Amino acid sequence: MLKMINIYLDGRYISLYKASRETFKSKKLHKTQPVQELVIHLPNQQPCILRNNNYVETIGTNMEYQHSMFTRWLEMNKNDQEAQNLTYLQFPTKYVWNKSSRNWKTRKIGTSIERINNIHPASGELYYL
Repeated sequence: MLKMINIYLDGRYISLYKASRETFKSKKLHKTQPVQELVIHLPNQQPCILRNNNYVETIGTNMEYQHSMFTRWLEMNKNDQEAQNLTYLQFPTKYVWNKSSRNWKTRKIGTSIERINNIHPASGELYYL
């Protein structure tokens, strides 16, 4: 019985993808490039995340202290000379977004791919921004 199981396992089907992966054993096949989604919005219309314990009355007061990637990028353009030479799409090549402090930090290593969501022309002012 054991011999029949070994014959079955030796003759199993291997797909083309798995065979090529096993043949080349390249680590590049397993690596992924991080994609940075850049948020864009009109003034005072940044996204808001509601949790179960948030009360509707406190959301309005908390929003004025919430900064988005876009508003922080605008602030960086006021203060940082190097940031003034970069467009919003080029910005993550030199800076990285820190979610906990909600601020941009200078990138030390690595790269990322940036993307901005498609905005329909019917969106009006947001499209022209």
